[in-house]
Amino acid sequence: MSRTWLFVAAGLLALLVVSMVFGNQIAAGAGALLLIGTIIYVTVSQRRDRSNIARAERGARELREELDAEDNP
Repeated sequence: MSRTWLFVAAGLLALLVVSMVFGNQIAAGAGALLLIGTIIYVTVSQRRDRSNIARAERGARELREELDAEDNP
């Protein structure tokens, strides 16, 4: 993912801190948005990691089969 997510999260965190300092009602909304954003980011990154792991395991398996085929003609 790009760094845009990092900037959005930092902005929401700053909004949350400022609203808590000044006692605004924005704090509850900003906190909820920050939590939802974090959950979405973690979910997406976990799915991407699983697909990369599956692809790497498949490639390793194919390589082992090719090497076995070369060793045992």
